[in-house]
Amino acid sequence: MTTEIVSFESMTFKALANSKRLDIIDLLKERELCVSSIAELTKLNQCNVSQHLLILRKANLLYVKKIGKNKFYGVVNSAIYDALDLIADTQRNNNKHENKLSS
Repeated sequence: MTTEIVSFESMTFKALANSKRLDIIDLLKERELCVSSIAELTKLNQCNVSQHLLILRKANLLYVKKIGKNKFYGVVNSAIYDALDLIADTQRNNNKHENKLSS
């Protein structure tokens, strides 16, 4: 792998290494949302949501679209959900393997 790819992967995994940011990514699966909607749905204050959104944007996982006074956020590439599913499948398989070993 090139240094550029490794750097991109590292930034992506760091951005996703927070359960609240994963919650936000999940919320944006179906539609774009504004900060206040994300805050309401995640039960976080708007300042915390904005900080999480900034990290996700810096990792090029989200885009922002300004409509009137509101900023709406969406996922840049829906393939992120395939990657997250793959990670979850890997973890489930690891757990099954560990359970077989401990039986």
